[in-house]
Amino acid sequence: MSSRHPTRVVEEEYARLLDAASRRRHRGVAIVDRPALNVILGSGKLLGEGVYIGPHRPAGLEFPANTLELTFSPHSFRKLLGSTVDFVVYDARMRYSSDALAASADAVRGGGVFVFLVDPGNPPRHVSLGPGSVRGVVVGRFIAAATRRALHIRFTSTFSASNILPDPVAPPAFSREFWSSDQKQAFNKISEWLGEPGCPVFILHSRRGRGKSACLGYVVAQLLEDGVNTWVTAPDPSNASAVFQHVTRRLEHHGRRYELTRGSRLRITCGGASASYTHMDEAPDHAFVVVDEASGFSVNRLCSLVNRSRKVVLAATTYGYEGSGRSFPLRLASALRESGLSTRNIQLYEPTQPIRYAEGDPLEEALSDTFLFDCQPPRVSGGSNPVFAAVSPSELASGDEHLLRGVYSVLSHAHYRNQPDDLSLLLEDGNSSVYTLLSGGDPVAVCRVKFEEPMGEARADAVLRGASFPGGLVSERLSVRAQNTGLASMRGATVSRIAVDPRLQHRGLGSSLLEQVQSQLASHVDWLGCSFSLNPKVASFWRRNGFFLLALSVNRDTYLGSLSAICFKPLSERSRAWLHSHWYRLYELMLAEIESRGVDPESAAQILKSLSPLCTPEREWLKVLERVSEWSLLPRFAYQELRKTLPALSSKLTAAELSAIIQLLTGEATGARLDRARRVLRTSLNTLY
Repeated sequence: MSSRHPTRVVEEEYARLLDAASRRRHRGVAIVDRPALNVILGSGKLLGEGVYIGPHRPAGLEFPANTLELTFSPHSFRKLLGSTVDFVVYDARMRYSSDALAASADAVRGGGVFVFLVDPGNPPRHVSLGPGSVRGVVVGRFIAAATRRALHIRFTSTFSASNILPDPVAPPAFSREFWSSDQKQAFNKISEWLGEPGCPVFILHSRRGRGKSACLGYVVAQLLEDGVNTWVTAPDPSNASAVFQHVTRRLEHHGRRYELTRGSRLRITCGGASASYTHMDEAPDHAFVVVDEASGFSVNRLCSLVNRSRKVVLAATTYGYEGSGRSFPLRLASALRESGLSTRNIQLYEPTQPIRYAEGDPLEEALSDTFLFDCQPPRVSGGSNPVFAAVSPSELASGDEHLLRGVYSVLSHAHYRNQPDDLSLLLEDGNSSVYTLLSGGDPVAVCRVKFEEPMGEARADAVLRGASFPGGLVSERLSVRAQNTGLASMRGATVSRIAVDPRLQHRGLGSSLLEQVQSQLASHVDWLGCSFSLNPKVASFWRRNGFFLLALSVNRDTYLGSLSAICFKPLSERSRAWLHSHWYRLYELMLAEIESRGVDPESAAQILKSLSPLCTPEREWLKVLERVSEWSLLPRFAYQELRKTLPALSSKLTAAELSAIIQLLTGEATGARLDRARRVLRTSLNTLY
């Protein structure tokens, strides 16, 4: 220990921090270097159950026996979700993860402590970023936010400080069952809703630590007492364990006997009813279903569950690691309405009182400031005559906080799910840039672009053999599909996110921003690309802006449940030449995927329409197709001509008409369908002559 921070001083200040945190039922924050942590470990005051979390297992640190060791791997730190611990030691000396930071800090109970281990002379790099990144911006934001508030100590080789308020704050009173009036109100509202006819959906959404899982457990216990079978589901079985703990707690409080079966799936039997964990897609029809951490499922899957269930209670975290932002309940409610439910059939409630700790917790406030959890969209006048601006990550990190909040607000309110790591990428990825349209100084449209550098010959050859490397999504996928490395020798840019303030959408701001981004990049890169969740509206946006839809993903998007598509726009002569040389192979692969992957007709129409500028049908092809449309020539005898001409035909067809033509290709058009397809083909051919 350095002479500047004697062991006795560190021990005394840490003991004061613990005492004040316990009195206030708030979480204390200790920002320390390795020598100071050794003093804390040696003092024996890391009490209770705790967690060490870092980029790898700790070396040379002796933790109490009741300490769980986790890494920054999502598979590892997700074990904390839904759990509560007395302390966390977060190792941010070499690398860090914002997702792991938010998840681990939120697990600390009131009266506990969050120990943040740093190396003051060596800011850490984000785990997913390489050498070109800006180091430690988000870590610096967290330290600054934590040290602006009470209940912290800071002991490193370069700095020492503390801010400890000893005055106790009485914890809020609570009954033996409910831990806050908000939680009791939520339970009462759900109980009333269960008795209402119709009205199949109840959405309970809030920040972490508001007792959502406990409330769900009480609801399930109530259903068991009423003799109703219930199914509980969550993205991971471990997420549902907290719900079952509270089921047993309430049953015991009411003196009810029950039987708990663990096995491969949790099951509680009480009287003649049972509550069982199930995978979402296996929940029986017309059932009562409880979903914890609902934002971990796709909107499509949630809508499907609602449409086949009697009643569904959904709980979702709005902020934090697993949070989705406020857009989740709004998007889900909108999707449910589109599926046929009216607004009166959907109830929402948002509890605000924390339970895991007392209100005004400084660590919660520090996390909100760090990750902009409470970022609200600015007031806008209407987005008229917006001004284009380019901002580098370093400028965004060190510049106007108002601009950063505006940029992040547009991104977070326009997308389905946002995580703390998104902020790290925005501020620290030196191989990216942010472009925005400003109205009155406030962002109304935002585009983040990540640059893809040319691959070396060895890497390009490895890609053709199936290898994959970070930071080359578009060029890798298209090189493999074309079986040619010409694109790999060019510099490109990928739009990782583009968003418009939801209040100003459908006014052309997104297209205007994209056009100016292209003008800005045209002299620097050969091509512009994007990967997006395939749906007709988004596909139409990229097609209308001159992009070619050239590839589909192998797997569906985790949260939206849709396939991902890759679109591409050449900006230089050599990228245009590459695309024209390989377009037919790329098109053939895409058409095969449309036929085999169950792509909806509207999206298929947008894909094929995007390729129509590349197709110039030969006269002989058209003559063969004319025989199919006018006479009784079977479609299979014109199979090749139909495939080759389909992009050009699609430019003249609606989605429904295009579906009819695809049925000719797949052999599904018979009888009346065949007659209709012939008529559609005849009409579209007339426009090509």
